[in-house]
Amino acid sequence: MKYHIHCRVTIFLLVIMVLLPFTGTASAQSALDNVRKSTVKIAWGISENHDAWREFVRRPDGTFNPMDLMMHMGTGFMVGDDPGGEFRYCITNWHVVNLDWLRTVQAELGIAPTDPLYLEPEDITIYIYRSRDDFVEARVRYELFASDIAVLEIAPFERSLYGYEALEFGHSGMVGVGDDICVVGFPGAAEGIADLTAAYLTDLTVTKGIISRIVTVEGVLNYNMDAVISGGNSGGPVVNKDGVIIGVATRMAGQLSWDGGAIIPANINQAVAIDAVTELLRSRNIPFVEAAAAVADPVPDLEPEPEPEPEPEMIVLAQMDPPRFSSDGILSWSGISDASGYEVTLFHEGQAVSRETVGPGSTRLDFKDSMQDMGPGTYSATVKPLGGGLFQDGPTSSASNPFEQKGGISPLLIGGGAAAVLLIVVLIIAFMMMGKKRQVATAPSGAAGTPAPPRPSLSPAQQASITSAAPASPVTRAKQESPGAGAPVTKAKQTQPRAVLKGVSGYFAGKTIELVEGQLVIGRDPRMAQLVYPQANEEISRKHCTVRFDERSQKFAIEDSSSNGTFLSSNEKLEPGKTYFLNSGERFYLADPKEVFEVKME
Repeated sequence: MKYHIHCRVTIFLLVIMVLLPFTGTASAQSALDNVRKSTVKIAWGISENHDAWREFVRRPDGTFNPMDLMMHMGTGFMVGDDPGGEFRYCITNWHVVNLDWLRTVQAELGIAPTDPLYLEPEDITIYIYRSRDDFVEARVRYELFASDIAVLEIAPFERSLYGYEALEFGHSGMVGVGDDICVVGFPGAAEGIADLTAAYLTDLTVTKGIISRIVTVEGVLNYNMDAVISGGNSGGPVVNKDGVIIGVATRMAGQLSWDGGAIIPANINQAVAIDAVTELLRSRNIPFVEAAAAVADPVPDLEPEPEPEPEPEMIVLAQMDPPRFSSDGILSWSGISDASGYEVTLFHEGQAVSRETVGPGSTRLDFKDSMQDMGPGTYSATVKPLGGGLFQDGPTSSASNPFEQKGGISPLLIGGGAAAVLLIVVLIIAFMMMGKKRQVATAPSGAAGTPAPPRPSLSPAQQASITSAAPASPVTRAKQESPGAGAPVTKAKQTQPRAVLKGVSGYFAGKTIELVEGQLVIGRDPRMAQLVYPQANEEISRKHCTVRFDERSQKFAIEDSSSNGTFLSSNEKLEPGKTYFLNSGERFYLADPKEVFEVKME
């Protein structure tokens, strides 16, 4: 049994190292000193609490070393603008730190979730690894999926790193076919778990080559090069002859093939242009050094090139006015333009107890049920506007007015007075109905009836708001004809059924969302979704699925756009991009069977 486990794990590690796209040996040059000093190794650390892996790496003498749970995954390089100052950010490939990729690899290898060695993303910690005694925890701060770029930030509880060089970042205008380049990194085709080498300056590998072609792949600028890259080089810097970074080693173009059980790579290696990185750093206000543009020889009779347009500065959203609690526990606030959503924090006796993110069209939240569940006391709330694009998050508002949640009513009082209250309500309703009938019967011919009071007009944002209350019952009102139309006539006016989405279980359990206009997008990104999950619900995609009511067929249409799937109640997984139709009363769930919704006509 242990032999089979070792075989599966060996294949698992081999696939991880090979599929993290690919470096031979070469000597370093003096022009690369700064780049080499600021190039780091990226590693994954398996949790010491994973019993199966802990036993798997236990040494023959019975001892256990936590360092044996480290895996070399790729290369990165530090970014900053002060050689003597602190460094908190690191550039690497997205696929090097994409923990969701674990599930795909294990599924392809036939490692089921029931296998003792199965790994979940939460079992892995990302490290900037210097040696077996020196590694710093980091987290993914920003990512560019299409460009395969990720920006790591040192975890808040860790100290910043020092002693690195402020590397110079170039641009695609400095690159031409035939240019000499070097790839710097930690090739790890021969490394694996328990064999992780150090990550000092002397452990780096520098490989020379040239730019053979400049291509655009799925809208992203890439460089083909003949400098060989292998597993472990992913995320490392690609520099020109002056030591200026012009790209990030990312993958091998073409397909991998098999020959007698060996993996044969394609003969083209690629790097993504550094332009994608510099644009991201500018937009997030992360400091870095831009290389001085080369001065070309003067050319006669040519107009000088115009000065480049200055980069737009990020605009910080204004602080909002304090929100207000109504007497029935509903928090409301005045929205501001350019906000992509709002982060609402609820406090109980001065302590934060919940935090919710809502879309830009939401200006109220009903906390009545939440405060009843948490018990009596003083509650308050704050609202923070969220940025996007050229806008940064605004400061958090001041606290709202206090809301006093009283204690519940005594069960004895409820039981003793329920019958009396019900009897009084029935008598009042009967008396009012008799009065209305008597008024209609005695009204003179041609008298104008009293018109029914107008129903309040709701904006689309209000109509799509989430409520916990059940829909109101249909109301019938007496309506008379205009004067001169003969004897008064009473007509029954009933409300039309409404299409709603109900949360059955999970985060939105007990919530009801009315589908009034257009479509309702469910996800984690408030810039893309109207029904927004907290960022901590990582199994929910940024844009998970879309729900709408089709008037023509009188059915509910649902379309999946997630990475973890949307499923019908029969456990059938929806095909992404394909529209499925559900009848009233049918259910579906998002990624996890606990996140269940029901579509219904009420």
